[in-house]
This record gives sequence, structure tokens and C-alpha cells, in this order.
Amino acid sequence: MVNSESYPAMVESTVTGWYQIEGTNLLEFDYVLYNYGDVEAKNVVTECKVYDLSANPLYTFKDSPQNIASRSYTDKEFMEDIPSGMNPNREYIIFCHVDSCEGDCVNLMDRIDGLEDL
Repeated sequence: MVNSESYPAMVESTVTGWYQIEGTNLLEFDYVLYNYGDVEAKNVVTECKVYDLSANPLYTFKDSPQNIASRSYTDKEFMEDIPSGMNPNREYIIFCHVDSCEGDCVNLMDRIDGLEDL
């Protein structure tokens, strides 16, 4: 039996790497953006947060809005200037997630209890 039910865009993102671009004052964030739904996800904004090792948020960066086809994923990257207070010799934790999307779209992170403060 084939399921004829159509599902909205269901999106999430996962960080795959981040680093300072050598010889510059730029950080690059690499992530994968997923859409498990049956419709295109529109104006999806991914947010990356930098935390200290005690999980205190320090910096927030957002990629520009983009669309992603149904039932697909895409490797993405964006660059930002390194904040003046960021120490390159210090360790940090990075977390990227979908911040928002428009239309018939579900942000899967919003469905996980306990992640509201990230």
C-alpha cells in the first residue's frame, strides 16, 4: 500500500566543521541542511552559536536565507568576521541549527524538548 499523504517541509541542520581561514580574519562554518518533507523548504535560516567549554553562549552567526528541495540535503558554508574578543588559542563548542523557515515548514529542532535555550 502506498502512502498518499503529503508531508510539509521538515528541516534540520548539522555542523560538519568550522575553522579560521588561514591568513584572514574570517571563520568558516560548514554544515549540512536536510529537508525530509515532501515540499520545498523556503527561506531557511541556519544559525551557528559558539559556546565556551562551560556551555555559555558567546557568539551567534546566521547564514542568509535559502531554499532546499523536498527530500534532499545540501552541504553549505558561510563565512563571518572573527569577533574581536574571540581568542584563537581557546577551545570552543559550536552548534548549528535551523533558526527559521517559512510556509509549510516544520523546524525539527522545535520538536525536541529541552533544546529551547540553545
